[in-house]
Amino acid sequence: MTQSSALAVFARTPQAGVTKTRLQPLLGEEGALAAHVELVEATLLRMQAVEATRTLWVTVQTPETDRWAAAHGFTHAVQDSGDLGQRMAGVFKHLFDDGHGAVCLLGTDCPPIDAAYVGAAFAALDEADLVLGPAEDGGYGLIALNNLPAARWLPLFRDMPWSTADVLDTSIVRAEAQGLSVLCLSEIWDVDVPADWERYQHWRDHTQDE
Repeated sequence: MTQSSALAVFARTPQAGVTKTRLQPLLGEEGALAAHVELVEATLLRMQAVEATRTLWVTVQTPETDRWAAAHGFTHAVQDSGDLGQRMAGVFKHLFDDGHGAVCLLGTDCPPIDAAYVGAAFAALDEADLVLGPAEDGGYGLIALNNLPAARWLPLFRDMPWSTADVLDTSIVRAEAQGLSVLCLSEIWDVDVPADWERYQHWRDHTQDE
């Protein structure tokens, strides 16, 4: 990994009734909000060990997101407007324009993503143009790209069937159509619905005991 590597963590600014809404049947609005905050803070803590420029990208800058960034050694930025794909593409564009040769973007809903997993993603960019961390639900929890002409990677973020089981496969097909080489890391899982939260709690308690 070189100094030109950048890690971007993508997080929604906490807002009751808006963040982690699919956990509300189990946890209620305030409980779902607390779950979101826990997942974000746990992700930032794990990412502190990543040797790269680290930036936290939030939907709205607030005192809480300022505190998150400062506490965990991240710079702070606000996501572009638009749909998920436009906001993700904006992160890559900003960081590539800043001169970074490799960028890894991840969300805060995948507890198995740790510093070693991110390190493996950066290392894989020595062999591939695009690296994905496939999720059990057919999406991905991590995407990493080398700095290439934007026209080659923008199709990965345009008119994508987000939040469906086709995201990973569609991304690979589009990448290959653009002549990008692709490497997938080991499969991971994310926290989305009540059963996932229960799984996370068991995982968290087990890892804390180790």
